[in-house]
Amino acid sequence: MSARSRAKSDSAAFLLDLACIMLLALWTVVSSLVVFVALPGQGVLGLVAMAFVPGYALVAVLFPGTAQDDGSLTLVERSVLAIGLSVCLVPLVGLGLDYSPRSIRPDELVLIIGLLSVVLVAVAAVRRLRLPPDDRFDPRNAGDTITGLMRDETGRSVSTLNVLLIVGLLVAANGVGFAAVSTDRGEQFTEFYILTEDSKTSDLVAGDYPDEVGGGAEPVHIGIANKEGETVEYTVVVLLQSFEGERERLMVRERTLETFSVTLQPGETLMEPHELDTYVTGNDLRVTYLLYEGSLPTNERIGIDTAYRHTHFWVDDPSSETD
Repeated sequence: MSARSRAKSDSAAFLLDLACIMLLALWTVVSSLVVFVALPGQGVLGLVAMAFVPGYALVAVLFPGTAQDDGSLTLVERSVLAIGLSVCLVPLVGLGLDYSPRSIRPDELVLIIGLLSVVLVAVAAVRRLRLPPDDRFDPRNAGDTITGLMRDETGRSVSTLNVLLIVGLLVAANGVGFAAVSTDRGEQFTEFYILTEDSKTSDLVAGDYPDEVGGGAEPVHIGIANKEGETVEYTVVVLLQSFEGERERLMVRERTLETFSVTLQPGETLMEPHELDTYVTGNDLRVTYLLYEGSLPTNERIGIDTAYRHTHFWVDDPSSETD
């Protein structure tokens, strides 16, 4: 082992870049957990953590050494590639989480990106330590790489092209980071529906609604899915409405059968059977379920026009509709 190799093996400075990335990743985890405390530099560090850290950690895993035949990268090349990979990695993680059973809040996305970065940095450190000292990537050798940024192999200046490339990637990465840490997560809504149990398969289906309810009849199943991104208290009102007429039905009577409240956490879904206490059967009758956020309005009429969501089914009529 050469004196240079021994000096490298006796020092852990070749892990300096990974140590900095690990600190940023851990800061990301802490900032996502302490959501009600404004940490110093949270905006700038948040953008860096989302737009650079995961990509650099992945690059360090893929390229732990400096051997030319392994396709090694300089520090500048690693940094540029890190920005590009972060631009791809963060949206892919967000897209995958969007298909999870529960809704993911912005702070949870930041937490997952931070934890992913921590794992990648740990793997990168292990891979780099397993290499001989002379083959390990060392961020201390950054002087030559910065010079290489300004000139190509023939010595011609290419600084303008490289600088424009880096600036473009930084702008794109900052956009991704801002989108990831932003509280605006697109449309927020609540799903509200009524299902019945299939007599053959026992599956819940949107159809085959009963021609009578209450009094021991088969219950319907109420579904409420909170995708508002926050805890919501809902109030459900059940109305019995009587109609007359054939083509243009006219409601002639209405009475409230039941009112109840339920509180759901972000991403939580309520699905439970519901049987009315009042026995209902007949023709031209409609059982309407109204969903309100919070308590019922005091200065407005309780009905479809004021409800946040509503759904209904006809008694002794196979038609149904959900809004």
